[in-house]
Amino acid sequence: MKKGFTLIEMIFYVAIVALVLLVIVNMILVVAWSNREFRVSRSIQNASVTAIERISRDIQDAKNASQSTSDSLSLDIEDGQENTKTIDFVLTNGRIHVLEDSTDLGPITPDNVEITGLTFDLVTASTTQLVRTEISISSNIGSVSKSESFYTSAVLKGTY
Repeated sequence: MKKGFTLIEMIFYVAIVALVLLVIVNMILVVAWSNREFRVSRSIQNASVTAIERISRDIQDAKNASQSTSDSLSLDIEDGQENTKTIDFVLTNGRIHVLEDSTDLGPITPDNVEITGLTFDLVTASTTQLVRTEISISSNIGSVSKSESFYTSAVLKGTY
């Protein structure tokens, strides 16, 4: 009896090992791709929630709203002591910035996303003022990129 493997057996075993390794590498690549997609989606969702909540809250607290362009909004907000401050939302270099009485308080959106569109529509019907907001956000991680749009509406304080 001969001990060892024949050439055909060795080729067969190497082919099986190569096939198993190919499946494992493919699974690792799919998991890595899915992780990047998840991180991109999570970045977009977090940025949208932060921006929409801040903008909606300030609109609901405002006594008056005006806009000079469709991608900027100016709100007059009274504090509890009858002092009025002006809050502006503007799109600058792919980020939404908040200005309080013309002082830039900084961006409300993080660095890892880009705001590709910001639109405010001021709607007035008799005594009611409503602001519709559309925000388009994109993010990239490696070769994965994604864009989404978000919409919200808020009524100004005391106009309903």
